[in-house]
Amino acid sequence: MLFICAGLSALAVGIGALFPNLREDNPSKIVSGFGGTLNLVLSILFLVLIVALTAVPYHAAQMGRKIGIGAPPQMFALGMVLAVLLTVAAVILPLWMGVAAFERMET
Repeated sequence: MLFICAGLSALAVGIGALFPNLREDNPSKIVSGFGGTLNLVLSILFLVLIVALTAVPYHAAQMGRKIGIGAPPQMFALGMVLAVLLTVAAVILPLWMGVAAFERMET
């Protein structure tokens, strides 16, 4: 849950800073613009990947127990490491790009 919260928050802030619509006063039009739509798509993709990386090893282990084959513990570790790396990328990249966009706007 911590990974999902951090990743979704950073995506929203970073993409909002990268594609601001400062002239629009209607929030519903801001959300349906390019930045809002991109945030929606990337957020859903992030959620699907995090859930897959954490749930697939667990599901494989449970199904393996039913048929007598245990899943190796490396599957769990690999899923968690990939989830952490994905979260770090989802936090750092959008925020870094958003800061760069604000710096370009100021000059």
